[in-house]
Amino acid sequence: MVLSLPHHHTAQLAARAYSHAPFLCRTKHRLPTVLALSFAVTLFAALLYVVADPVHAAVPQAGASDCTAVTAATVNECSALVALYQETNGSNWISRTNWLTFGNDAPCDWHGVGCTDGHVTSLLLAANNLTGTLPYTIGYLAKLQTLHLANNALIGAVPPTVCALAQSMVDGDLGYNALLTQSRRTATCLAKIDPDWRATQTVAPRNLRVTEFYTSSLRLSWQPIPYTADGGGYEIYYSEEITGSFQLHGTTADKNATSYLATGLNPGTRYYFGIRTLTPPHGAQSNALSSQPIKSGGVTKATNGNVVVAAYFPADNDLASQIRYVTTRFRRGTLINPNVTVLLLIDGDQDDDTQLLLIRDGVVTLTTAVQDEWNTTELDTADPRVLQWFLTYVRQQYPATKTIVSLMGHGLALAPEIDWPDSGATAQVTSAGTERASRVTNGFPPLPRGWDDMPNDVTNNSYMSTTDVGEALMAATDNGANPFDIVFFDQCFQGNLDALYEVYKTAEIFVASPNYAWLVAAYDKYISGFSPNLTAAEMATHIINPYQGTLNKHHPNTIFWVRGSDIPLIAEAISKVGDALTLALADGKAGAIASAVRNSKYVDTTQCGKRNLQLGPPDELIG
Repeated sequence: MVLSLPHHHTAQLAARAYSHAPFLCRTKHRLPTVLALSFAVTLFAALLYVVADPVHAAVPQAGASDCTAVTAATVNECSALVALYQETNGSNWISRTNWLTFGNDAPCDWHGVGCTDGHVTSLLLAANNLTGTLPYTIGYLAKLQTLHLANNALIGAVPPTVCALAQSMVDGDLGYNALLTQSRRTATCLAKIDPDWRATQTVAPRNLRVTEFYTSSLRLSWQPIPYTADGGGYEIYYSEEITGSFQLHGTTADKNATSYLATGLNPGTRYYFGIRTLTPPHGAQSNALSSQPIKSGGVTKATNGNVVVAAYFPADNDLASQIRYVTTRFRRGTLINPNVTVLLLIDGDQDDDTQLLLIRDGVVTLTTAVQDEWNTTELDTADPRVLQWFLTYVRQQYPATKTIVSLMGHGLALAPEIDWPDSGATAQVTSAGTERASRVTNGFPPLPRGWDDMPNDVTNNSYMSTTDVGEALMAATDNGANPFDIVFFDQCFQGNLDALYEVYKTAEIFVASPNYAWLVAAYDKYISGFSPNLTAAEMATHIINPYQGTLNKHHPNTIFWVRGSDIPLIAEAISKVGDALTLALADGKAGAIASAVRNSKYVDTTQCGKRNLQLGPPDELIG
C-alpha cells in the first residue's frame, strides 16, 4: 500500500492519493551554468478522489449568494449552512432533503435544521456521512442551542470561530469523528459545547520520534491517543524521500500500542515515517476513520564510517543572541542521526565565553579544549590562527569518514587590510532619523544597514578577511593535500569567485551564497541528510534544499554548491570573458555590452528586502 502524507485528507479509509513537500525552494535566479549547482524544487499538492453518486449527481449547484433572499433565518446563518454542505461533501449525505433549495422556509426546512424566531437554533446531522472539515463560517451559527454531528467522518482542525457557539449551546455532540484543535482557546470552547468530545476522536498519536537506532531497523515511539476503544490501530508508513510515495510498513495490533520496530531498512540511510490512527466501522458509526498523519524521521546506523561537522560560529557581535538557537538546532540534528558528531566552537559578546561544544546523540557537552590549548576562555575568533587550531583539533581528535566544515556568521567577502575605526566613528544619524554607516577615511568601510558590529569579533575589534580564511583552511588541510569533504560558507557574500578561489584546494565541495546567507541555521534538517554512505555532492544537496525551503518570499536568495576542482576552470573562463569584453570595448561595442547588462539577471547583494525585490545595478550581475 502506498500513501503520500499531506497536510490534510479525508477521513475515509477508501483509496485516496496524496502528496506533500515540507520544503518549498525559492531560488530567486539561476546561477551561471558553469557552476555545478544543485537546486531542488518541491511543490505542495493534494489529490483527492471522490466517487460520485449518480443519484445525487443531479443536485443543482448553489452557493451562499442564493441566501440573500431568505427570511426564515439570517443571510449569514444560511451562508454557513451552505458552506457546511459544500465542505462536507453534502451530495453524498445519507439524508439531505431540501438542502440548497431556497423556498420560503429555507433554510429552516432543510433536513436536520431547526429555527426559532428567525435564527437557526438546532442542527441534527449525526450519522449522516458528513466527510471533510468544518468550515470557518460555522461561527455564523451563534444562536445554535443543539448541535449533533456525532458518528460522521469529520476530520482536521476545528476552526476557532466555533467559539461563537459556546455561549448559547445547550446540547452538543461531536463524538466519533476525527476532529482536533490547534489552540487552547478553541479546545476550551469545544469543551463547553461537548465536554467529552475529545474522548472519542480518531486523531494521530502525539510526540512521534525515533528512540532506538540500529543498522537495519529503527524503533518509533509515541504517545497513544485517548480513544482506544472500538478496534483499530496505528498504520506506519515510510519513505527514503520526504516528497516520495510512502509505503505501508505495518500496523499495530490496537490503539494502546506505544512503539513500533521498523525492520528491513538499509544501513546509514535517512527514513521518513508517517503514522495515522485507524478506527473501523462500529455501532452507529458506519465510516472507517483515519486520522491526519504525523511525521518524523531518523537515520539508521552505518555499518562503517561516520560524519563529523566542524562548525565555527564567531558570534562576538550582533549574532550572540543566536547562539542558543544554533546550538539547539545542532542538538536536534544529532538526536535523529547517530552517525554525526558535531564540534561547535562559539564565541559570544561577553568576556570569557569562548567554548568548544561536543554534540552527539542529542547531548551537548562543554569540553575543556579551549582552556587546555589557550589557557584562557576568551579567544579572538576573527584570528585565523584560532580557526586553524579548531579545524586541526577536530581532525586529530575526531577522525571521520566524512568531514564537513561550517563557517558561520558574518562574511565580508573581499575587504582591504585596514585599521578598525575609532569607537563611535562609524555611525551617524541621517536627516530621516535612521542610522547608517559613515565613510571613515582609512577605516572600516560602510556596512550593510549600518550595523557597526557586523565584523566577526567586536570584543577584539577585529575581523577575518578572505585571505585570512584562505590561510587558515590551507594550513588545516596541509596546503590542500588533505581537503575536507564540504566547506559550507554559512555566511554572506562568500559565494563569489574571488573568495572561493582563495580556498578551492581545501574541499571537494563548497556550498555558498553570493549575497545574503540568512542565518536560518536549519542544521537539524541538514544533519538528517548526512551519511558516510553519501558523496559530498549528495550531502551538499541536503544542505541546499532545506536552506532554501526555510526562507520565505521576503528573503531573496541564491545558494549553490560547486566542486573545488572546477573553480580554477571557472576562473579561467571568466578571465577569457573579461579579455573579450576588453577587446569589445576597444572595438566600439560599449552600447551592445550595456544593453546586455540591462537585460541580464542579477542576484541581490544590496539586501533589498521585502520592500524592494527589483534586482539591478548595483546588485551583482550573474548572466
